[in-house]
Amino acid sequence: MVDIVVSVAAKVAEYLVAPVCRQCGYVIFTNSNVGQLKVELDNLEGVKDGVQRSVVHAENNLREIKPEVNRWKNNAENVANEAHGVLDNFAKLTDGRAKKTCSCGWLPNPKERYCLGRNARKTVEAIQALIPQGKFERVYCESAPPGRVGSPPDVNLSAGGGGNTIIDLGLVSGPSDVNSSAADGGDTIADSRASIIQGIMEALDDEKLKVIGIYGPGGVGKTTMLEEVEKKLRKDRRPFHMIVKAKVSQIPVLKNIQDEIADDLKLDLKDLQSESGRGNRLRERLQKDPSEKVLIILDDIWEELDLKAVGIPSGDTSGKCKLLLTSRFHDVLEQKMLADLTFRIEGLNDDEAFRLFEKTVGDKLVDEELKRIAPEVVKKLAGLPLLIISVASTLKNSGVYAWKNALTKLDAKKMETIVKMSYDHLENEDAQSLFLLCGLMGGTIQVETLLGLGMGLDLFDGYNRTIQDSRYRLNTLLDSLRSICLLQDGGDDEKNVTIHDLYSEMVVSTPIKGQNFLMMNNNYGPKTKEKLKKCWAICLVDVGCDRLAELTQCAFPKLKILMLSLLKHWGWEPMCRCGEGDSYRLDFTYMKELRVLYLCSMDITTSLCSIEILGNLGSLYLDQCDVGDVVILGKLKTLQILSFAGSTISKLPKEIGDLMNLRLLNLSYCKDLKIIEPGALKGLINLEELHMRDSFVRWMGVDEIQSKSCNARLAELKSLTKLMSVEILIRDPTVLMEDDDLPCGNLINFWIQIGDGWFGMGYEGLRTMILNLEGCDHILSREWIKKTLHNTQYLCLHGMRKFKKNAHELCIGGFPTLKHLDIKDSASIKYIASSSDGAFPNLESLSLTNLINLEKICHDCVDSVCFSKLKIVSVSKCNKLKYLWCLSQMQRLVQMEEIFVGGCHSMQAISTEDAGKDFGSIDNMVELPNVRLLELVDLPNMTSFCTTTGITSEGAPLQAVIVDEERVDEGTELVTTTSDLQDTYSNSFFDRKVSFPNIRKLEIEGAQCKELWNNQIPNDSFCKLEFLELNHCANLLHIARSHMLKRLQHCLKEVRVISCHSIETIFEGDGVDTGSGKLRKLVLSHLDNLTHIWQCNGLSIGGQIKDIIVEHCRNMKAVIMDEGGRDGGIDDVIEFSLLQKLRIYDCPTKKFFSCPYEKKESVIITLDSQDACADSFFNRKVSFPNMEQLEIEGAQCKELWNSQIPTNSFLKLRSLELKNCDNLQRIGPSHLWRRLQHCLKVLEVESCRSIEIIYEGDETNAEGGILRRLILCDLENLRHIWQSDGLPNVPFPNLRSVQVVRCPLLKILFTTFTAKFLEQMRSLVVKSCEHMEHIAGHEISEEVTRTTITFSMLVYLGLIELPNFKSFFLLEKYSPKFEAFEDFPCLGHPRIESCGKEPDYVLNDFWDPLNDFWEPPEDLCLKYKLVRRRNLDAQLKGSSISYVADSNCCYDLIDCSFPGMNALDLSSVLDMDPFHQGHNLYRSLAWDFFFDLALGDHNFAEEVNFVAHAAAKVPDKPY
Repeated sequence: MVDIVVSVAAKVAEYLVAPVCRQCGYVIFTNSNVGQLKVELDNLEGVKDGVQRSVVHAENNLREIKPEVNRWKNNAENVANEAHGVLDNFAKLTDGRAKKTCSCGWLPNPKERYCLGRNARKTVEAIQALIPQGKFERVYCESAPPGRVGSPPDVNLSAGGGGNTIIDLGLVSGPSDVNSSAADGGDTIADSRASIIQGIMEALDDEKLKVIGIYGPGGVGKTTMLEEVEKKLRKDRRPFHMIVKAKVSQIPVLKNIQDEIADDLKLDLKDLQSESGRGNRLRERLQKDPSEKVLIILDDIWEELDLKAVGIPSGDTSGKCKLLLTSRFHDVLEQKMLADLTFRIEGLNDDEAFRLFEKTVGDKLVDEELKRIAPEVVKKLAGLPLLIISVASTLKNSGVYAWKNALTKLDAKKMETIVKMSYDHLENEDAQSLFLLCGLMGGTIQVETLLGLGMGLDLFDGYNRTIQDSRYRLNTLLDSLRSICLLQDGGDDEKNVTIHDLYSEMVVSTPIKGQNFLMMNNNYGPKTKEKLKKCWAICLVDVGCDRLAELTQCAFPKLKILMLSLLKHWGWEPMCRCGEGDSYRLDFTYMKELRVLYLCSMDITTSLCSIEILGNLGSLYLDQCDVGDVVILGKLKTLQILSFAGSTISKLPKEIGDLMNLRLLNLSYCKDLKIIEPGALKGLINLEELHMRDSFVRWMGVDEIQSKSCNARLAELKSLTKLMSVEILIRDPTVLMEDDDLPCGNLINFWIQIGDGWFGMGYEGLRTMILNLEGCDHILSREWIKKTLHNTQYLCLHGMRKFKKNAHELCIGGFPTLKHLDIKDSASIKYIASSSDGAFPNLESLSLTNLINLEKICHDCVDSVCFSKLKIVSVSKCNKLKYLWCLSQMQRLVQMEEIFVGGCHSMQAISTEDAGKDFGSIDNMVELPNVRLLELVDLPNMTSFCTTTGITSEGAPLQAVIVDEERVDEGTELVTTTSDLQDTYSNSFFDRKVSFPNIRKLEIEGAQCKELWNNQIPNDSFCKLEFLELNHCANLLHIARSHMLKRLQHCLKEVRVISCHSIETIFEGDGVDTGSGKLRKLVLSHLDNLTHIWQCNGLSIGGQIKDIIVEHCRNMKAVIMDEGGRDGGIDDVIEFSLLQKLRIYDCPTKKFFSCPYEKKESVIITLDSQDACADSFFNRKVSFPNMEQLEIEGAQCKELWNSQIPTNSFLKLRSLELKNCDNLQRIGPSHLWRRLQHCLKVLEVESCRSIEIIYEGDETNAEGGILRRLILCDLENLRHIWQSDGLPNVPFPNLRSVQVVRCPLLKILFTTFTAKFLEQMRSLVVKSCEHMEHIAGHEISEEVTRTTITFSMLVYLGLIELPNFKSFFLLEKYSPKFEAFEDFPCLGHPRIESCGKEPDYVLNDFWDPLNDFWEPPEDLCLKYKLVRRRNLDAQLKGSSISYVADSNCCYDLIDCSFPGMNALDLSSVLDMDPFHQGHNLYRSLAWDFFFDLALGDHNFAEEVNFVAHAAAKVPDKPY
């Protein structure tokens, strides 16, 4: 009991006494609590100061402060403020003790002391809790490594070479024709580089590619491309987790590379001193997380970099690491760094380079003269952004003279450094010397020319056992030059190399190899005699007598190469020789060290007398030269190469046979070569290559008797035991009477033609045999022919009548190397391949023409390799051929790309089923994945692509493939043939047996099918078809059903349907949205049953189509037919948003959009206007916002346009042509003319007999139109072009050309006009208008005044068969000064015939036909300078002038170039035939601009104005 009481008492004391004591303690111990608060506050302030110093230090180092630190600082500040408040209150308490006491100041105030004591205690506790929290290890956040994707990139790479940071190289601010954004600042990457960026991004995504390289010359923008790639990767946040980078430089410092990578990884390497230790730690970090993808960018690699030493995992240990490298040298990336894929960066193109230049120079190009110079300066900078920016920055603050100096020579020290560094990187002197040769010649250079130069200089020493070895060595050296970007990338062109003009300038103008190796070409090099003496090489094109005279006055003791050409380029062109009388004398006395002499297109008949002194000459080229006696050349014993290609040499003397060291003799295209003396070839025992293509043909036969003018026999070639390459023409096969007439055992390359004529396609560089064997089939049995055929790559056979039945039997081995086979007019050929072992394993193209007995291509079973590489097949006029292959044979044609079959009148199908195979068997189906083109022409008996032998008649059983709704094969089943199933398979051209997944172009002519595709077509077939042409398919009912239209609408761009008389509509099908497709052009012609093109189905129709051409469709009622009456409301408009040209020719069409059950318009209109709307061709249902050209012939409408056409229609119509529209009442109402005034330039109206007036306007038509050309023909009721009543001005004030023919009721051509209107007329032709009295007159309402009229711009006038013609004007109103010549200052040939009783005689005196060149007056606004036809090029080339041409000089103009010409007037040229033949000038004239050219308002080639007469014979524009 006592214990319980005690326990209870204790608890009561605990809960009652302790709190009371604690509360009393606040009063009793106030001073003690405040003292303790002071101590703790001092401690807190110390901690606060330490934290603040750490925060300031972190912020100064751009560190992010931790959130908990900021929270602690805020809490500490608040607690400190509370502590200071408590202390302040305590101080007030002690200072004013009397006020804080009770009992008259003797006793303390307990309330105040309680509050102070309590607050002090609580604050002490808060400070004691904060102080430990303030002891932070670090106050800032540990930032993510800079390389972490998602972190802002640290882009600070430098371009190689100069060591300077390059910004915006290759990134060009410009118009919207660039592809992708490059930087936040709005810069864009150039078009030429966008594809490379895309390729790099795709390569980085490829897991198989571990090392990717970018190479290009210094300053081209490789580093900038790296920055762009990094930005894209960081923006996409994939596929890498980390991107680290380092600059390697020409002399790599391993420690610096490691530090840069470590910084991006935020890896501490400071405690490691050795490179190996640092590398190991770096490697451990990169391999720490196997799932982490890391991109390592190494910029500017010059030599092989030891990745292991750096610490970069590679090879099998690379894991998820990938390398992106840049270098100037391709070989470093590919051979030393083992790059899996490389990308070459070329210089910017001209437009991009100019934009970068323009951006750098700023507003400097406001000056017109500098603006003209700038493009030429930019062209000299090789598209290198570094150089462009450098030069532009220099010229930015320079005057015009500095700009002009830049045209002559650039002060580009950086370029010299770039070239010199790359030059020094070349491993051997041969490559350096070859680069100098390329720089000497400049531009595009033939590789064979470099071979001749190199052999003459012994450049291939050690690799010159044969010429072919030297050629291999040359190509190796050229590859080394390309790999370091000293030569441009030529793509697939193996015959030429190209060096930029800037590199050429650097090579020639800078003595890279020293002062003893000076070079000179047309633009650069030494000019003084002192320096000329040190010249090592001279290369001059377009050389003349004056320049040669200067050279012959100098001595060249060190000259090794002399190259002179009359042409402006190197390389020869057949039959391009110098002119008569231009004979050049060359003295070689002071050139004894000459090793290479190259003369092109020069007359050297008298220049070879001193050539025998050249005892070291190794290569001699006399290409396209006029050559006389060449006997003296037999004394050049060191000669290895001798070329007369294209020269006038007529005789090859026997002394040439003394050239024992000659290894190459080129006589190709020597048309005048008639004699090769016996022994001239026999003595050339070291000859390796003999080229005589299209040259000498008079080989002497065995039975011919020798005479003084006799020629060599083919037997002489037997002595040429080293011959490895031969090009020879043997026109007379009868001279081949002896075995082994040609030494073919060692031939590596050959071009041999036997027989007259040319029958082949020609494949340059392939081993070629062309055999025209009319009556000489026995030649094929010769042993050397058999050996040659075995190695032939291109074989053309013609005229085989008796020899083999199978083509493959011509070669015992089955033509193992043959790539192209062309057989023509050979009646003996029955099969191409029969049961044989591997015939034609490498054949790529097969052409068979007029093989009248050819039955099959493959007879019986052939080896699987036969035709396995065939890509192109062309078969024509093989009238016994019924099919090309069976399906099993087609299965091996997986590389087939093009198939053409034409004129094979027995052809039933391209392929047929194999005998014994079940119809529809999966094994009997073929996919041709690479076929792009299928053209089948003039095949009247072809019904399908593949014959179906399994279906014979209705009721016959067959094995059919069963498929589910998704076309999944579910096996085969025996079914009975019904009429519907029979029609499905027998009447469709294509079915499921053959698939064309990549076909682009399909042309079929003459097929006898009812439809092209049935519903069994494989899903992937024809999904990429872009072009479809159907011609003379008489039974074809439609192009495609709905299931195929859905497929084709996503790919088909052009459709042509011609003479398919059963077709009634082109596009139809439920649910087919033809408007969402890609169709651009539609051509329909001679479709007798066509009633409409589109069937309105409520879906869009117009799509992307731009051209619609419909001709000779005699039953076509409308373009769009709405047979269901789904006319819709006013807002339901079909828009052809991109349609530019509509041509409807000889079609009785009444409406563009027709609805047989058309609802009445929802607006109230009058009866007259209702009739107009009902009979108008265009209405509110269809709009044409971009229509430019409209041609309609034979339409049966009364109006073209009603008042309801959409407001956005025909606002861009430039040309309108109407013909044979007999019911047409007028061109258009006044509201429509208001629309056309702003766009129509050409109007032609012909044979529209109901039209009485052309232009109908009113007083609201205040603005004159821009019509330029007006043609009116056979308008029997035309009375006015326009009437003056109510017109505020002339409707067509800009009219330039008018032609009016057979308009019998027209009395006055222009009723209302102005003097200015007639003064600018350039062409006026009026013919066969019976009632025509005046060209211009006035209406009764017009006020009569007397105005002087001149025709200052009239260049052609024709007034013909106008029996009632009186004068140009009503004379009471106008006073033309006909008697003054200046009234017609530009008139050429006027034609005035049968005009009234007394035609105006003055006009006939304006032109003197004996005067070839008529001089216009000097005061014309456009100054003309006329020149004689001779030397047009020389006279017009350099001046900025105009030229007026007549018909006589067209042929002289076409081959001239006039870069400075600003105007060319062809107004007097009535015969444009010279320009029709495909000559340069005419090819440059785009047809769409010809009307503008004819009217003199089009700028061609930026600066040239062409003025061509409207009556000139211009060919019709093709579809």
